[in-house]
Amino acid sequence: MTAPQEQVNAYSIADCNVLRIETYLYSVPQVLNTLFWPGSRHPGPFHNRQVPRNRFPTPKVQYDQQMEDVVMSKTSNRVSTREYLRLIGVPDLQPLTSPFDPGYDPVTLEGHLEQSAHLMSTLKISMACWQIANEAATRRKIAAAQAHNVPTVTGGGPFEVAVAQGQLEAYLDLCADLGVTRIECGEGFTELPLKPQAIVQMAHERGLAVQYEMGKKHEGPFTEESLEDAIARGHRWLAAGAVQVVVEARESACGVGMFDSEGKLNVAFADRFAQEFGLDVAVFEAPNKPSQFAFLEHFGPHVHLCNVRLEELLRVEIFRRGLHSDAFAMPNLRPTQPISETSS
Repeated sequence: MTAPQEQVNAYSIADCNVLRIETYLYSVPQVLNTLFWPGSRHPGPFHNRQVPRNRFPTPKVQYDQQMEDVVMSKTSNRVSTREYLRLIGVPDLQPLTSPFDPGYDPVTLEGHLEQSAHLMSTLKISMACWQIANEAATRRKIAAAQAHNVPTVTGGGPFEVAVAQGQLEAYLDLCADLGVTRIECGEGFTELPLKPQAIVQMAHERGLAVQYEMGKKHEGPFTEESLEDAIARGHRWLAAGAVQVVVEARESACGVGMFDSEGKLNVAFADRFAQEFGLDVAVFEAPNKPSQFAFLEHFGPHVHLCNVRLEELLRVEIFRRGLHSDAFAMPNLRPTQPISETSS
């Protein structure tokens, strides 16, 4: 089968229905002899292809509600998963989790986006891993996120290193050139000599949004004094134009930020952040199962979480919706009783 220049016809192995799937402009689709499942895409090999320095063209992904309707129309059961969730009382929620890419290959990341992009508020691109990975792979991952309308954000560590090494402008230029949506700023392991207003202005000039990470990485859990200092810094950054503030928890959620040496959440401190900034602006790092469940149990389904590993995203979201066995017993997470059940 010879593929046209911009699109190919992919056949469902299940029923041989023809589905139009847009291909990557940087792939090599001259002859494709591979069968595609609905919603899949050609992985797009990079050999014998020069990568542009600015950014990859953004691929167009067509797997959306229309694609779901096409697939569901060919099944005997016309109730989709989305409709079923409504039937059992699960509310529609906006994306409230920012998962963390620790350095996966592009194909793995693309698979997670295909499956769960509608659950992602933003996607954090690794720590500094993207700076030493093959640049073509990094650009491909960012382009895939753009195709799924998922904003991307870099971590605070690379920002701190850039400032300490006197290369902040070069760092911002690089992030903008890669197509990143937002940068994270922080003072987790360095001291910041620049004012928030100056940094935010430099970022905005390059089309980059800013979020600020509160807390130190190596000084243990918050104390009353360090908590107040972090809150004051957060307000300064928001006043300068940052869009959200992130509360540090590192990769362990143990002995750092709002977690004590045994990993227990200090709910009084968590409430303090929520009261100061609101749950729309305050974002809590939740890198492991205990921290994720602790925040959701305490705040309910509308809390913003970040630094959730990609493979843990679905688990977090079923807990958020009360579909996890532990969450189903919690009044603030359990789905509401369906009207038809209540009235009968």
